[in-house]
Amino acid sequence: MERPKDIKLVSPEVMAFLQDYWETFGSERGQRVLKDMRTKYCGSCFSGNPYKMAFMTGQREVVMDIEEVLEMREQAIQVEEDKNA
Repeated sequence: MERPKDIKLVSPEVMAFLQDYWETFGSERGQRVLKDMRTKYCGSCFSGNPYKMAFMTGQREVVMDIEEVLEMREQAIQVEEDKNA
């Protein structure tokens, strides 16, 4: 049976990692922390100083990476079957 193309297969380890993110940032406290991080780190990254701009861009990327993992919760994800079993 062929799986639908929109289902992403992940290893059990990756699925556990995703669930950790979802549980942490999906909670009320996690949402407050993420909101604070957005406020502090997701503004403009422009600076005349290229080192400062790179630093601020890196901070913003962390928040964006967390949000990307949280968005994956809405996608169809399935744990890969162990082919050796």
